[in-house]
Amino acid sequence: MLLQVNLLLINPEPAPRQSQTYHYKFTGVPTDKNGVPLPPNTPPPPQFDDNKDPWYPFEDEGGFCLADFLYCEEETPAKKNHYLLGIWALDKAKHDNLVPFNSYAQIYNAINSIELGDAPWQSFLMTFADDSNNLADTPWKTASYKVWYYDPAQVISNMLDNPDFDGQFDYAAYVETQIYEDDNATKGCMPCPVILGSNKTTVSIATGYVEYHLLYLLFSNIHNTVRCAHRNAVVPIGFLAIPKRDWKYDNDTTFRKFKQELYHTSLLCILQPLKAGMKIPVIQQCPDGHFHWVIYELAAFISDYPKQVALAGVVQGWCPKCTGINKDLDGPSGPHTQSLIKQFINSAKGDGTVLWDLYRIDDNILPFTHNFP
Repeated sequence: MLLQVNLLLINPEPAPRQSQTYHYKFTGVPTDKNGVPLPPNTPPPPQFDDNKDPWYPFEDEGGFCLADFLYCEEETPAKKNHYLLGIWALDKAKHDNLVPFNSYAQIYNAINSIELGDAPWQSFLMTFADDSNNLADTPWKTASYKVWYYDPAQVISNMLDNPDFDGQFDYAAYVETQIYEDDNATKGCMPCPVILGSNKTTVSIATGYVEYHLLYLLFSNIHNTVRCAHRNAVVPIGFLAIPKRDWKYDNDTTFRKFKQELYHTSLLCILQPLKAGMKIPVIQQCPDGHFHWVIYELAAFISDYPKQVALAGVVQGWCPKCTGINKDLDGPSGPHTQSLIKQFINSAKGDGTVLWDLYRIDDNILPFTHNFP
């Protein structure tokens, strides 16, 4: 009996699979590339154009393999690549033949020309807005803050078009979903809840008065087994510029407010390409090979508690998700919604003290989410 019990503990019976009831409206039905629903059991279209050169922008398979070996496998420095290609060219010149690349720059140009599954880095500059001339003694006010990011709409499009996710991907929402319930334009759509995350991993480069924190993106359609398998289900999409401070600015309310505004404005600018797809569904090719109408939404932001406070615009020590009393979070409370916060702001009539003391809201922060549906 003891042996049997131990075996059961080592190899427990699998938990019964819970039934799933899907939403009647957000069904994620397959469509053609024009968004017209397809008959049941219609096979997906070819994912790649058979008439296109599979090695483009490289001349042939040899050029691709060479670039992959030098750039990805060996990560050879540019100077050594240039030297290697020079030796190779001398040997080929004896027979009037050419090497795949004339220089390391040509290799990099070919790699940068790859169109499949890539989104180029973009950037924008932000500065402290102040019309006064008292900026000389405050370096953080005169500094420029460059934010680097990928277009999240292009990143999500590339992720959705990944056949590796097929079979581990949800196209239809569950009945608990309440988003866009009254919008008839979303019937048959696949909701794509976007999840963001940020940590305090700092880029170790000489950046003066700026440090950078990574911003990550994923969406909840993908099963946890894929997220844990290092299959590009979680993608870094940006480097958020964070002003550094000297000890003398610890109690500077202007500096703290600027850091908060810079953070929220950066997120607002980075996520702007998704805004149109939050109102009107867009066509995307998905892991099953079919096209689907997709509607985006901002679902969650994964971060530590101090960052949650800054993101939600609440007072330190209080819950960023609900209105519960901080000493009794299990008591009666409601969620912090945009409409509720707007009611608080209107009732306070511009009095920041009322917002802080009565509603536990920091009137110096307008969360970036207030600019999205």
